[in-house]
Amino acid sequence: MLLYHVVPGATISYRQARKANGAQLTMASGGTVTVRVRSGLPVKLVDADTDDSNPYVVREDINKGNRQIAHGIDRVLRPVNL
Repeated sequence: MLLYHVVPGATISYRQARKANGAQLTMASGGTVTVRVRSGLPVKLVDADTDDSNPYVVREDINKGNRQIAHGIDRVLRPVNL
C-alpha cells in the first residue's frame, strides 16, 4: 500500500501539479493515479477504487528543497476497488 503513494524519480511541485490535469502518474507499486485539476479546488488524485471518494492534496511542497517533494492528502489512495 505504501508504494502506491510514491512516484519514483519525480519531483513534482504543487505548481506543476496544478498544470497537469489528466496526467497519469505511475506509482512505485506499478499502479497509476490520475491528476484532476479544477479551478478553485485543490488537486485531486483519482485512484482505482471507484467505491470511495478520491483524495485531495491538502498540504503541498512539504519538504521542498530536498531531492524529493512530498504532498499531504486527505484520504488513502487504493490500488484496487475495495
